[in-house]
Amino acid sequence: MDQSPGHHAVTRDAVHALFSHDVGVVDGQGLIRGMNETEYFDRIDHGQAFQDRLWDHEKHELGPTTHSWSADPEVQKDHSLADAHKSGMANLEADRDNVAQKMIDSRQAGNPDSGMQILGAAIHALQDSYSSAHMWRSDSVYAGDHKAPIQSINLFDASGLKPFSPGLPFTEGTHDPRFDKVSVDVNGHVVSGSAVAASKATLEALIVYEHDIRQHTDSVTADANIHKTIDSLYQPSDEVKVNDSYLNLSWLHERDHRLDLEKSSINNVQVTPDDVKTIHLSVQLELSHAPAAAGHGQISTPADANVSNPDGTQSKVDVFAPEHGHGHVSTPADANVSNPDGTQSKVDVFAPEHGHGHVSTPADANVNHSPGLDGHGDSPGHGATDLAHTG
Repeated sequence: MDQSPGHHAVTRDAVHALFSHDVGVVDGQGLIRGMNETEYFDRIDHGQAFQDRLWDHEKHELGPTTHSWSADPEVQKDHSLADAHKSGMANLEADRDNVAQKMIDSRQAGNPDSGMQILGAAIHALQDSYSSAHMWRSDSVYAGDHKAPIQSINLFDASGLKPFSPGLPFTEGTHDPRFDKVSVDVNGHVVSGSAVAASKATLEALIVYEHDIRQHTDSVTADANIHKTIDSLYQPSDEVKVNDSYLNLSWLHERDHRLDLEKSSINNVQVTPDDVKTIHLSVQLELSHAPAAAGHGQISTPADANVSNPDGTQSKVDVFAPEHGHGHVSTPADANVSNPDGTQSKVDVFAPEHGHGHVSTPADANVNHSPGLDGHGDSPGHGATDLAHTG
């Protein structure tokens, strides 16, 4: 994907959605980790743009973005491309795990500036996976589907020798640069299918990343959340291939078909507020089923849990965590139960079979009522209160 208006526009749209919609990562001052929207965008965009540097000043050589797969197979995963020495699935796993590991490294970086630089590198590779110059996903990607499965991965070869192709600046191996161009409207917002999908994927990855930082999620769970999210954005189709022959008539036909699909999507696809809500809800649901941290349980909203009392009455779980602004329950003390008689009871979270505070069945959670009775936590319509760690 080109930098301008490609990566820049895709990143800007995702960051704007992150700040302008209620996705649970912005504080009361409208900041994320002390950064406003412009500062956040500038830092992450600088990190992603660095991946496309044409000259490496440290090594005094052409930047890695110019390196063909045959000369530098290791760098291909930084752009979601293939190494012809590996199978399609092995390449997908390498590309996918590279993004996840960079996000983890970013979170663990001691310096906020270097952390954002690494995060930008991860976002760059993720966005590249939506360009059909890099990866071919199912046709739904041209309708903005950011979960479109990956079908094949292209090879970058500027010389055009492996596989045989016209070479730079035309088709560089099976990496066709025409796919890297992104269409935007007069306000600079992306309006082509695959770029919209890339922006949605960027938004989802950033919500998960910032959510776990904001909630002080333990590193084991946060790492698992990142892997789960990136796995969902790099889903394989039934078979993943490496497009290793430019002279293959089938590949040429499919390339032209995809160019037509991309062109026809222009001005027919955009990131909408409903898209943002759907992505946020999806993240909440995914994280609510992630493994819980030791001794922790969470309820996402008060309406998520009622308590069935022995006498047949229902008590409401009041979830509060003022420092987070929503129903984050990190200890039993964070949740009380309002009983029908006006008394308050404490939630005891335990799960002996799991070894931590993950409440997956009614038997996993009891409520200490004032009279000493026990009530089991029931979630309406589900028969169990799931207090799994949500971040």
